Amino acid sequence: MLHSLVRNWWVILLRGFIALVYGIIAFIWPGITLITLLYFLGFYLIADGLLGLFTVISSWGHREDKWILVLDGLLSLGVGLIALRSPIEAGIAIIFIVGFWAILGGITKIAFAIHVRSEIKGEGWIAFSGVLSILLGFFLMANPLAGSVSLIWLIASFSIVIGFIWIVTAFRVRSFGRRLRY
Repeated sequence: MLHSLVRNWWVILLRGFIALVYGIIAFIWPGITLITLLYFLGFYLIADGLLGLFTVISSWGHREDKWILVLDGLLSLGVGLIALRSPIEAGIAIIFIVGFWAILGGITKIAFAIHVRSEIKGEGWIAFSGVLSILLGFFLMANPLAGSVSLIWLIASFSIVIGFIWIVTAFRVRSFGRRLRY
């Protein structure tokens, strides 16, 4: 598993940059409609899910945690497809779906952090991103009728924080891989 993490550090970096860009776009255009935001969210989740699945498929035989990562990738991909397919009809349902995705995604991130705690430094940040994800999910499910602007800013903030965490994690994994080679 360590070899595949080091080899695919750039996928973690790309996931971080996509989350960061998505969060910045949502802050720059806070007045955009919730429907447009859901389209952006759908594209982001599809990209995140595909990159997550690529990571696990490219190192299938070397991973003990493959099912955790498959679940995380499929959740992101599935929710992204739903967000793109029916954003108008699914307005409130999308909020619940995103909340459910955030909770399950947070659980998988915490499980992943526990699994790699002896292999990479800074795994606490991965677990922290999982806790943030769970908190976001519960907030969304408890307040489905929250104002769209506050929802946009909350999701944007979450995406920026998660983006930074994944970017830092990617560089730590790459650095760890370089130290192993010397």
